[in-house]
Amino acid sequence: MRLSSLTRLGSLALLLLSFSLPSRVNAVSEPFDPTAVITDAEFNDTATMTCGAIQDFLSRRPGVLKSYVIDNKSAAQIICEQARRFNVNPRILLVLLQKEQGLLSDTAPAQSQFDWAAGCAPGWDASRGFPNQIECAARTMRNRFDSATLGASIDGVTPANKASIALLKYNNDVQGVRAFWRIWTHYWPASGDGSIPTTIYVDTRDVVITPGVKDPCRSGWLTDTKGYTGYNLVTPNAAGQADSTNTAVWRPNLPRAGAYQVFVYIPDRSPLVWPCSDNAIVWDTNHARYTVTHRDGTTTYEIDQAPLHNAWVNIGTYYFKQGGDGFLTLTDQTGEVSMSHYVSVDEAKWVWVGQ
Repeated sequence: MRLSSLTRLGSLALLLLSFSLPSRVNAVSEPFDPTAVITDAEFNDTATMTCGAIQDFLSRRPGVLKSYVIDNKSAAQIICEQARRFNVNPRILLVLLQKEQGLLSDTAPAQSQFDWAAGCAPGWDASRGFPNQIECAARTMRNRFDSATLGASIDGVTPANKASIALLKYNNDVQGVRAFWRIWTHYWPASGDGSIPTTIYVDTRDVVITPGVKDPCRSGWLTDTKGYTGYNLVTPNAAGQADSTNTAVWRPNLPRAGAYQVFVYIPDRSPLVWPCSDNAIVWDTNHARYTVTHRDGTTTYEIDQAPLHNAWVNIGTYYFKQGGDGFLTLTDQTGEVSMSHYVSVDEAKWVWVGQ
């Protein structure tokens, strides 16, 4: 698929590496290995986060768990206690909360998201509710690990360690574990065997959007569950600043400074009907404007989303500092007639190419 519509790259003077625009959209392989998702030592490392560190971690997330209290216990206390009780790394429980219900990023979750927070034993009354979900997830993970037998195949994969067996059995399939791994490496990129990963993902559930996915009319977002990651967002476009209401921000946690290629994923969405609108919106925008904030300033890149279906698009190579200073922004402003096109949001990734 040729992308002649990928034009208007921002100032080339800001790019510190020479690169050429891709003439085709190609899927880029990722370093995910379902046979060794995390190490056994990591699985059992309850000391990796103290109770205070868990609270600090939640406090840095946009979601409501930072201040969530039930039965006179904070979310951090519940996670810490159950992780220690079952000798499970608390990071596993934190990732499950994000993977299953987006609770680390959702600023206004529904009660059902708390009821089935970790996706453990859905539908069973005994496992309903946030404390029960954390207990259920920690206990189930411990049981899956302790009963693991190497050499067996799960969903076509033969895991190399017990931790990967436990994760595959809990998440049911490879795609579920892939989603787990992407969130894990986003929050803790220098984990696993100690090597620094070359690809850092920002999952769609970690995209900071304003406003939240609540208002069904002009100022809100709709979710779709049939995309590449099983979750993507869409909002109607705005002609310009006067009509603009929506913004999405991807903020990676980069494990080292250097030059990174930035990619955005354009999903193949199912048909959507936008409520509260007399316009028959059909196509995605021809002018999605992404702004990359990097070490040397900002660069804007425009993508024609309409012809793309489950495709990664390379929007350039830039230098970034270590940590979370660099980020990617997309607004609903496209220059087209307001409420005439959709703007789609899915995951993004930063691929390290050198110092």
